[in-house]
Amino acid sequence: MIILGKLLHLFKKQKPHEDLLESYDQLHELADFLDKELSSMRELHEDIVAKKIRRKKGSEPTGKLTLEKTLFIKEILTTRLREVARVSEKRFLTSSKTVRKKTAVSPIEEDELKRNIEFLENLRTHIEHYKGKKANNDQERLDHLEEVMASINKDCHTLHDVLMRETELVKEVKEREISPLLKDIYYKSEPVKGTSARVFRITRAKLSRLQDEAARINSCQDKRNKIIWRRWWRRRQVPELDVGTPIKDPHVDVTIKLFGDSKKSIHLVMVA
Repeated sequence: MIILGKLLHLFKKQKPHEDLLESYDQLHELADFLDKELSSMRELHEDIVAKKIRRKKGSEPTGKLTLEKTLFIKEILTTRLREVARVSEKRFLTSSKTVRKKTAVSPIEEDELKRNIEFLENLRTHIEHYKGKKANNDQERLDHLEEVMASINKDCHTLHDVLMRETELVKEVKEREISPLLKDIYYKSEPVKGTSARVFRITRAKLSRLQDEAARINSCQDKRNKIIWRRWWRRRQVPELDVGTPIKDPHVDVTIKLFGDSKKSIHLVMVA
């Protein structure tokens, strides 16, 4: 997961610079604020959903699906923010005691600081907008939480895609480079009754091969061919039960686009 990753990598490689004191301080303040606020909001979100599940009647929505869709915030983002807050505070304290007049500021570190501060400022704006809204009951609180969490998740996914494009060269994917397995999943998956999604049964060994192929294809940045995992931030996908679908077996959700044709959302159901 590369969001905030390049900055942390630069911090490990380079000593802090006194001319970046203000940026370190700003970064620490933002990361610390966002970590605490998002952790608190996520906890509230989970509590409200748990209460709605206990009181659920019929097909009444509980909010659990949105909770699943924004799992990235709990699983990755708050942990990464906590690390950024810790490291940036340490760099601030170290650089405030050090004078290195003859050392120039690293332009790469300076640019990364600016980009990440701008990104975190944008996340803070989402939270401040959410906190400015009034809620009279749990349903209104849930609606507000789902809106802000979805916005933050979307911004993170967008930045992730931008960073991935920066690290890879654009290369056309040839048809012969696409495996029979991927073609079968795209063309032979079966429709799921009552939904727009499709299903394909696959072994764990084939899922592993598919993930390797997806990484290779996505690295080419060919707009005609793309594999998007629902848990896009994970290095390896884990089959899970999904309350938002009629599929009762553990599966992995993926959206595939091949040869410029339309995207297909597919449930990869595990078989022995």
